[in-house]
Amino acid sequence: MEPDASLQGDLEFGPDAVLGINEFRKRWFDHYLNGEQNGADELPRVQLFVMGPNHWRDFDTWPPPGMKDTRLFLGEESLSFDAPNEESSSTSYDYDPSDPVLYYVGGRPGFDGLGPIDMTPGEDRMNVFTSEPLKKPITVIGSMSLKLYASSSAKDTDWFVTLTDVYPDGSSIRIRDGELRARHRDGLDREVFMEPAQSYLFDIDLSATALEFAADHRVRIAITSSQFPPRERNMNTGGVNNEETSGIVAHNTILHERDHPSDIVLPVMEQ
Repeated sequence: MEPDASLQGDLEFGPDAVLGINEFRKRWFDHYLNGEQNGADELPRVQLFVMGPNHWRDFDTWPPPGMKDTRLFLGEESLSFDAPNEESSSTSYDYDPSDPVLYYVGGRPGFDGLGPIDMTPGEDRMNVFTSEPLKKPITVIGSMSLKLYASSSAKDTDWFVTLTDVYPDGSSIRIRDGELRARHRDGLDREVFMEPAQSYLFDIDLSATALEFAADHRVRIAITSSQFPPRERNMNTGGVNNEETSGIVAHNTILHERDHPSDIVLPVMEQ
């Protein structure tokens, strides 16, 4: 993405979105390195652009004040603000490393696929969970995560998550991606393999955003086990993936039940 372009992915954010990043940097360096009194030391500590209303907001702290972690729980192809009551509920699929899900980069030649693009054409091979249309807008600012309860027939596999904003016309605009290799669920400095069919909690970082989900829009997450070719395929064997030429099929199960309530955590600004 171009930092000083109002068109990002499939969305046009308007002329106010252009910050003038090089001028901003020069002003900062001129003050702190060259001693110029240009007001750079009086700038807000946090300046961010909120997608949706498409305006800049200033804050003195990060995260901003007045944020409340809000959970949306996975269900049968659904996301809900209510925790699941079902004793047993799950979604299962097979991940075959010889037939990976391709990373959708949009339909424009030469586009690198980064930014807010309509993911609808790439969702047909993903496990999609979508909320009901929102009755009122919600503003999400800060770091997000998915608490995923899941199991696999393999000792190792990957989890890829995409958060999207679903418009009334059905377009599904990507907001953030997250990923986690199962063997590294306790940290990148260690490998802990799974026992087949045993459930585990995977804490998947979705990084941060600043976005208003408008009224009548829906929140969606899509989950799969590959994003090829930008991410190497997990061969599901527990071996060194980039040294292997063949893998095994993993039967993966996402749990969304009373004792295993998978959910996405969004920092929502209190009204």
